[in-house]
Amino acid sequence: MPASADYYSIYEGIWINWSRGRILGSTITLNRRDGGLLISFIALFVTFVGTASWRIICFALHHHLSSEAPRDALYHQQQAVLRNSANGSSGLCSLSHILWTWRHYKSHHPFRRMLPTIILTVIFLGSFAVAGVFSSKIATSTGTEVLVSSRYCGVLNTTGVDLVSMAMIMKPYFVQSTTDAVNYGQNCYTNTSNSQECRTYVKKQLPWTSNRNASCPFPREMCKNDHSNLELDTGFIDSSDHLGMNGPPEKRVILRSVQRCAPLAIEPFVNKTSVRRDDLEANLTRVYLGPTMYADASDDHTLGHWDYSNPNDTSPDGTGFTGDYKIR
Repeated sequence: MPASADYYSIYEGIWINWSRGRILGSTITLNRRDGGLLISFIALFVTFVGTASWRIICFALHHHLSSEAPRDALYHQQQAVLRNSANGSSGLCSLSHILWTWRHYKSHHPFRRMLPTIILTVIFLGSFAVAGVFSSKIATSTGTEVLVSSRYCGVLNTTGVDLVSMAMIMKPYFVQSTTDAVNYGQNCYTNTSNSQECRTYVKKQLPWTSNRNASCPFPREMCKNDHSNLELDTGFIDSSDHLGMNGPPEKRVILRSVQRCAPLAIEPFVNKTSVRRDDLEANLTRVYLGPTMYADASDDHTLGHWDYSNPNDTSPDGTGFTGDYKIR
């Protein structure tokens, strides 16, 4: 089962990851080249916003501290820094230098007047430093989830196709799908493997429980044991959370599968007939366990098995043909 993302048709553009909600789930998927350009742009944009925000903060502080009354030199120096500093780093250096110079002039209360502005500057610089460092994390904020969008996805149109042709097309596909499912189950359900194959789907394993003491799912006379049967229950499976079908809550589907396996006492329901023509003898064993979707008025058995034998056959097993059976 291919596990590489290159195998699938990945949708590129803006979409909503409904598992995270309408707001937090807003996602843009780009290829590697465009994604690198976007990350670089975001880093530059954060720097630009930081510079512009510093100028706005300086303007607000300068306006708040402005006064027409006569003030001392410390006031005018602080106002000059707020008026002329180009960015937060230069403003912090200038404000710290002023505070250090006036530290001995206790009567002017330099610490009480300067520390609030310096602390605000430090918080501002720290915030945008963190934003700059983690701006690249926007590329992995939702993990590695992408939206698969294939133009081949949909309902198969079988109009005008006969059953034989359809069987020749679909049977190899079903065989391959079954083989892939068996391999996935052996690799990802029976052990703790975390290989690339086990990361193909949204969930590595679907939740399920087993009951080895389940009751007989058929009439009691059909089962060899009334209890000690196997029951597998998936519980409620969400089409989005478990199966990865992206959609809003009102369009999700909740499903549950309960499977029971019980050894059957088929002897009372078996009918055997024998037909002989020339040197070929055919034995037909039919099992009647109930109607099937293919049953009709003339042939209502559940399972049939043909066994052909030829008395003149010299093969080691003494049969002319390989036995075959069918489940209806």
